[in-house]
Amino acid sequence: MSAWRCLVVTADGLTDWREIDAPSEDALLARLSSEGVTPLEVMRSGGSLLARLNQPVLLGHKLSVADQALLLSRLATLVGSGLPVDRSLDLLREQAARSKQRAILARMLVTVREGGGLGRAQPPGGGHDGIQRNGVSADIEGRF
Repeated sequence: MSAWRCLVVTADGLTDWREIDAPSEDALLARLSSEGVTPLEVMRSGGSLLARLNQPVLLGHKLSVADQALLLSRLATLVGSGLPVDRSLDLLREQAARSKQRAILARMLVTVREGGGLGRAQPPGGGHDGIQRNGVSADIEGRF
């Protein structure tokens, strides 16, 4: 049996490094598939120190895709009902179930209150792509 190290994406959209014992890479991939995760990177574990040091460190400061979608939907609903963006972010921050969500919403709120606007606020996932940015604008302006 060989030890394998793999970066996977869970069904929730979160990434996770795992160490798994499997007889071959094919067996490892079959096991990951049966667990419902998608492998992004697979390598034999126990490599050199340099190989282990070159692996990325995931600090867990991002929200899952599902959490981002829910947050943006709630934000659009609040803004669509007539609340200002900053008050909407503040309400979402107060109601957030997890400290990670509260911290991200607090950073977004500070940016908006400093005049940066929602487009410049720290996004829920830690990075915008054009589709997400345009989706935020369209949703808040009622074009979705």
